[in-house]
Amino acid sequence: MRLSVLIPTLDQRAHLLKRLLDILCPQVTDEVEVLLDNDKGEAHIGTKRSRLITKATGDYVAFVDDDDRVSADYVPRILGAIQNIVTGK
Repeated sequence: MRLSVLIPTLDQRAHLLKRLLDILCPQVTDEVEVLLDNDKGEAHIGTKRSRLITKATGDYVAFVDDDDRVSADYVPRILGAIQNIVTGK
């Protein structure tokens, strides 16, 4: 089981992305990849998300916007929910 966390972003939102990654990156394990799409504002959000899906290698994906605030247990909770679905619990 592998999870891809997909984040569209823009250069001018670097401070927001840093805040997000400061919380998210410590949660990353071998089961998790974090992918970014920063196109300098040239594409719509749907295009960015489609590009991210194409690059993702996970069995499951989660989109997080650069201005979102995630909890310190965001990734473990998602992985736990996936495990519960897979095992039928």
